[in-house]
Amino acid sequence: MFHLSKRENCPNYRRHLRRLGIDWQAIQNSYRTGVPILAVLALAGSMGPRRIAPPGLGTLRTDTPTFVIFLIGFVAIFAVLTFLTVLVLAPFAQALSSHMLG
Repeated sequence: MFHLSKRENCPNYRRHLRRLGIDWQAIQNSYRTGVPILAVLALAGSMGPRRIAPPGLGTLRTDTPTFVIFLIGFVAIFAVLTFLTVLVLAPFAQALSSHMLG
């Protein structure tokens, strides 16, 4: 019989795993996706029971017109910067593509 825990004892362990019906790629993918998700959930769970700080001078409340103005301003600036990046880089991309395609 072969031991699954010691790869060096069995050079064909993946073939044996397949014969047993164990999909090694599925196991690897579940660890790759499951571990980060569990880490984020653990972090969020540890932050959950924190006490809420009382509002002070440095607090920006979300139910005021000031927050709405800041939010709209941030979204507008972000959109303009994204659009300007494309607007500036498009001529270079067009020149490179016409140069490459000849």
